[in-house]
Amino acid sequence: MKFKRVRTSQPDQLVLDALARRGSDFSLPHPVRLYLYFPDEARAHDAAAALRKKGYATQVSLGGDGASWRVRAERTFLLSLQAAAALRAEITALAASYGGDYDGWEAAVTKAETTVN
Repeated sequence: MKFKRVRTSQPDQLVLDALARRGSDFSLPHPVRLYLYFPDEARAHDAAAALRKKGYATQVSLGGDGASWRVRAERTFLLSLQAAAALRAEITALAASYGGDYDGWEAAVTKAETTVN
């Protein structure tokens, strides 16, 4: 499946393009990993709990800067530009409601399994 290029500066389109170049099959669900950052551990844990209620597996850890707290959330999705945009809007709002920031997503390349007879 080819994606219509919207703008090269759009982060969701860039990720989808990279997956497509590597042969990802967008008719299959993809495991997606999201990153959110918070100013303190309590807010990170609160946001992680909210994400778990939405079906995400979460992990909270100290951010790479040593000051912020990172929430990594994982869930499987059928990917499209529209789905990624909706996800970005939802997670950006969730992060903001806990005083944090959404830092984007990544996904593994997913291909249909082929069998050899």
